[in-house]
Amino acid sequence: MSLFFMFTFNQGVSAFDYTVSFTASGASTTIDSVKVQNLTQGTNVTVSAGNTLQLTAVNQVTANDETLRIFPNPILDKATVTYNSSGGGKTSINVFGADGRSLTGIVKNLNIGVNTFQLTLPKGAFAIQFNENGTNHTAKILSQSNHMAGIEFTGIEKVATNAPKKVKTMSIPMHYNYGDLMLYKAYSGNYINIVSDNMTESKTIHFIFVECKDAEGNYYSTVTIGNQIWMAENLKTSKYNDGKSISTVTDNNLWISNSSGAYCWYNNDSITYKNTYGALYNWYAVDTKKLAPIGWHVPGDVEWTALTTHLGGESVAGGRLKEAGTTHWTSHNSSATNETGFNALPGGECYSLNTGMFMDLNNYGYWWSSTKTINYYVWLRNMSNSESKVSRLSPGPVEAFGCSIRCITDSTFILSEDNSMLTFNLSALVGSNGNGEIGVIDDINKTISISGNYASNLASVKLVVLSSYLSTLSIGGIGYHVNAFYNLNTIKTVTVTAQDITKTATYTLNITSQDPVQTFTFAGLTPAPVGVIDKVAKTVSVDVPKGTDVTTLIASWKGSIGMIKVGDTNGVYQTNGTTANDFTTPQTYIFYKGITVGDTYKVTVHVK
Repeated sequence: MSLFFMFTFNQGVSAFDYTVSFTASGASTTIDSVKVQNLTQGTNVTVSAGNTLQLTAVNQVTANDETLRIFPNPILDKATVTYNSSGGGKTSINVFGADGRSLTGIVKNLNIGVNTFQLTLPKGAFAIQFNENGTNHTAKILSQSNHMAGIEFTGIEKVATNAPKKVKTMSIPMHYNYGDLMLYKAYSGNYINIVSDNMTESKTIHFIFVECKDAEGNYYSTVTIGNQIWMAENLKTSKYNDGKSISTVTDNNLWISNSSGAYCWYNNDSITYKNTYGALYNWYAVDTKKLAPIGWHVPGDVEWTALTTHLGGESVAGGRLKEAGTTHWTSHNSSATNETGFNALPGGECYSLNTGMFMDLNNYGYWWSSTKTINYYVWLRNMSNSESKVSRLSPGPVEAFGCSIRCITDSTFILSEDNSMLTFNLSALVGSNGNGEIGVIDDINKTISISGNYASNLASVKLVVLSSYLSTLSIGGIGYHVNAFYNLNTIKTVTVTAQDITKTATYTLNITSQDPVQTFTFAGLTPAPVGVIDKVAKTVSVDVPKGTDVTTLIASWKGSIGMIKVGDTNGVYQTNGTTANDFTTPQTYIFYKGITVGDTYKVTVHVK
C-alpha cells in the first residue's frame, strides 16, 4: 500500500509541484496514516490511507471566487459565508492567516446548492478555502474585529445513504515553502516510524516498521536517521526482556550503595514523569544486556558517534535531535529544531555526587551507551537547553548514576535495504595503464561480476569498494584497504559486515577476461575492411582491395589496452591506430597480461 501527496506553491514566477509517495517495509507493509508536520511553518495535517494531499500556497489563488461569498467584507464583528456546492458531499473548509498557517477548519457533508456558515476572525488579512472533491475555491478576507478564529456551519448536512458510491480522495491544504523542514510520522497498527526530509523534489518516503515492544507491553515510536533506526522516546520498562522485574530503588542512600540493576522515576513520581521522560536506569541494569526490548540493544559509543557524525558532528547534532520549543526544555532551548524526529527530552538524572538524588530536569538529558572506556568508566551522551551540541562524556565512576535510555535496533544496518555493496571496481591495474573495470553487483544472488580487460594482471589489483555506512570489508579474508593490492586469481569472495557485527553478507566474485582482439581493421582504408577473428585458432584474416599498399598498413583494433608487440618478444611495440607494419607476410601479434606474455594472434592480409 502507498500514500502520496503533492506540494504546490508559487514563489516569484516559479511554481513547484512535489509528489511524495509513501511506502513501507519490515514488520508491516501497510500504512494506516501519516502525520505530516511542517517544522518550519509549525503546521501539521494527517493523511489517511488512500487519501492525497496537495500543498498549495495561499497566495497562489488571488482572485475571489464567485462560488464563494463573504459579507460583510471587511468584517466588523461576524461574517456570513455562503458556498454554492456543485456536487455536494464531503468538503473541507480552512481559514489561513497571511503567513499561510491554518487558523481554523472543519469538514462537512454539504448539500448541492447554497450552504451557509458563520465566521469570526481576529484583526488582519486572511483567506478562506473550500476544497470540494479536490477542487479549491478561495476568497480573501479583511477583518477589523477581535474575535477568536472560528467557523460554524449553520445549515443542515447532507444525509448519508447506504447506496454504494464512488470513493473520492480528499485533498487537504497545507502551506509549504521551498526548503521547509518536513517530518513524516507513519502509523501501522502498533507500529510507528518517523522520517524527516527537506523537500526539494518529488520523491518516495520509505518507512521501516520494526516492532519495539518491551516486556511490560509498552510499544515505542521509532525513527529512521541515516542508516540507523532508534527509539523516538525514552525507555520506560520495569522489566528485563526475559520478563524478570528490575529493582525499584527510591531511597538516595540505597541507590548510591546499590551494586545491581535498578531504576527509578524522577522524584519517585511515575504518574508525572513516566510517559514523558521514561525511567532512569543505573549502569548495572545496562550491563545485564537484557534491558532493551528483544531485537534492540543499548547503543554502543560508536553507534552514538555514527548518529552525531551523520548529523554534521557533535557541535550541531544536539539542536537537530532535541524537541523544539520550551514545553519540556527550559527557556531558549538553543538551536533546537527536532528536524530528525528523535525528540530528545531533558529527563535529568538520578544521583549526582553529593548534590542530592534528582537534578537537571528540563535542563539536561543524559543517555547511557553500552561501552566502557579503557579506564573501565562508561561513555555517556548529554544534551542541554543552553547548547546545540551533543557532549560525549566519561566523567569517572558513574555506575550509580541514573540516566535515560534510547535503544537502537540490532539490525541497524539492514543490508538488503542499504545496498550493502554499493560499488566494486578494479582500479590501477598493473599493465592496464591504470584503467579500471566496473563490477556489476547482484544484491539478490550476492554476486559481483566483472568483465576485466585482457591486459589486467589479476594477481596484483587495487580495488575501489564502497559498502554500507560504517560497515567493514573483507576481501577473501583480508581486511580491505584502498591502497592494498589483492590477488584476484585466488580471492573469490568479498564479505561485508555491518557495524553492529550481527549482519554479514558474502558476495562471490565472478571475474572474466575480455578477448584480446574483439574487432580488427586498418585505419585509412575506405571502406574500412573487417577482420575475421577466429578465437580458437587465434587468427585474424583481413581482405583488402587490389592496389592496396600492404607494406605500411596501420592496424586499429578493439580489445586489449595493455602492451602489444609484433613479431616476437623483441619486436616492435604497437600503438593502436598509429603503428605501421608490413603485411606482405602474416604478422604475429603478441598480447601481454601485465608484463607476462599472453596470447598470440597471427594476422593475414589478403589482396582481392
